[in-house]
Amino acid sequence: MTHKVLLFISDMDENSYSRIEVPSYLDKKEWVTIFTDDNLPTALNDQGVFYYNFGGDIEAPQRAEVFFMGNSRLQHALDSNLLNKFFDLKNKSYYTMGLPHVENGMYFRMLFEKYKFNSKVLFISGEGFFREHPSDIYKKYWGEKLGFKKLHQPLDAFFSYWIFNRVVSQFPIFVGRNSNMYKRKTLNKFFRNRDKGYWHLTEDNTRGDLRAVRMSQMDLPKIRNFQFEQAKWFKNYSKENGMKLYILYIPSTEQNESKRISLEISKKLGIDFIDLEATDYETFDGSHLTRKSANILTTRLLRKVDSLGIF
Repeated sequence: MTHKVLLFISDMDENSYSRIEVPSYLDKKEWVTIFTDDNLPTALNDQGVFYYNFGGDIEAPQRAEVFFMGNSRLQHALDSNLLNKFFDLKNKSYYTMGLPHVENGMYFRMLFEKYKFNSKVLFISGEGFFREHPSDIYKKYWGEKLGFKKLHQPLDAFFSYWIFNRVVSQFPIFVGRNSNMYKRKTLNKFFRNRDKGYWHLTEDNTRGDLRAVRMSQMDLPKIRNFQFEQAKWFKNYSKENGMKLYILYIPSTEQNESKRISLEISKKLGIDFIDLEATDYETFDGSHLTRKSANILTTRLLRKVDSLGIF
């Protein structure tokens, strides 16, 4: 088995890439339709689906042996075909939970406090993860202010989820690859694989405004207390539950202090940092990597993971 894994790693081609196609008819056991649109209930975002566990969607992340968490940049940066082959050879289950709307550690901490996870390895995507400000979705669902909007969220989430994912999504005329809804440009949506979490997008993300990723130079920021305590919580959680914890960083043209904060946190807390050098990646929108760049990044990530002997 080890020989097969090493052979697969050495044969990975950074210049070849592919994506997993969603079938024209969406099997509710395999795919979940997720909409991220300001005109639709916020409950249709995955944050609400996972937290309220509609359709039992939290169960796959709970039982995954390897768990990746971060925002949408993580989700776009991981090539599902390569992950599937690698972890199949390792005989390990995995789940990628890169949540939209710049989600960060506040949400994941809340999720870990609510549910029991059986992961053996945790990967944190450090890009924006340790921010001290909640995401817009987090504020809408679980903001400190208690009011009607907060009280009705569970009910809103329940009906939204069942209407779209258990009724509408079962009809190809609505969400199949040839449907008007699928092709509609104004409706931001994607399909999530139930078992492993990866996305299929309705848009071709190799097109658009391609911008090369470059790491900006900046002074090492001072870690604020909240950021340090947030990172410390995840380290303690992983230690108490017998999990290995790693921080990795997804490059982007919108570089900020996240990488340097992640580096400083890893040094102070003794958390291994996996650096995926920003040399030849491209984004399709200035933020998320193209499929080709995702293939390059995932290839480098898996080679480093294998060299570290994590599994």
